[in-house]
Amino acid sequence: MKGWLAVVPLSILFSVSTKALDVEFGFPTDCGVPAIPRVYNEAAETQKTLATPKSYPWHVGLWSYRTGDYPFCGGTLISQSLVITAAHCIGIHYGCDEFPVGELFTVAPVSGHLLQVQVGAYDYTKFESNMYFHTVASAIVHPQYKEHDTGAGYDIAILKLDMDVTQDAGVQPICFPSAKNLPLRTGSGCYFSGWGLYYTTASITKKLHARKLREAQVEMDFDENCNEMFSNYNPDRQSCIRTEGRSPCQGDSGGGIFCPSNDGITWFWNGVIESSREDCRGSHTIISNIKTMHPWIKATAFNLGL
Repeated sequence: MKGWLAVVPLSILFSVSTKALDVEFGFPTDCGVPAIPRVYNEAAETQKTLATPKSYPWHVGLWSYRTGDYPFCGGTLISQSLVITAAHCIGIHYGCDEFPVGELFTVAPVSGHLLQVQVGAYDYTKFESNMYFHTVASAIVHPQYKEHDTGAGYDIAILKLDMDVTQDAGVQPICFPSAKNLPLRTGSGCYFSGWGLYYTTASITKKLHARKLREAQVEMDFDENCNEMFSNYNPDRQSCIRTEGRSPCQGDSGGGIFCPSNDGITWFWNGVIESSREDCRGSHTIISNIKTMHPWIKATAFNLGL
């Protein structure tokens, strides 16, 4: 049987399955179950490959036309009005301009360009019925984020949209995990998706820009492996994932790490993609330490209104 034709429960695909997860109290419970389940694709274990359309309805693209006519970062819906992304993605929108840290601020246009979130997209160039844009009304960056010190960690921000998204087959928040379930065990299998740059077997030296959403399987790994690769890695604030052959690249940062619960059906958010090697060939990638960030995310989300 061809692997890519099979729909297989995710819980049996990993040598270390993800533990049972619960939704954090107060967060949406109508979450994390895509209308169209992800179709198993063996290629995702070794490279960034095309995702099943609508299988990641919580993944969004960040747009600012001052950076180009494509999503320059990713993000994740955790409610109908809130998106989690990387703080440095806000910095990309603002360019050389500084932005507040640790306090809610209105996201102003830069050179006339708004910061927007594209939801419900697969091919981001096609305007399908459930694909649309929301303007980011306001944002808050973690108070300990330092824009010019990647080793400081805390590279995380929450965006408040101008209005709630409409949930449908292509748009749905992911489940936000309860703190009691964290952290996931080393070896737990998860995924990321995005429109970032990628290599193909026909293009092993030139990076291509993804037009259709791509995905890759990753595994939670030991901190020591990221310590060896990144001199500024901080395990108190960051976590390590194994991404050899399928590393996130420019355009993927800010997107989430998505992990299925042991039922293989319900998906949970497990951190923000912070950084990897610039050539996108690293064996490991740094993500936010969700256990450390959890209290701030929870308190901030409640203050902003889920």
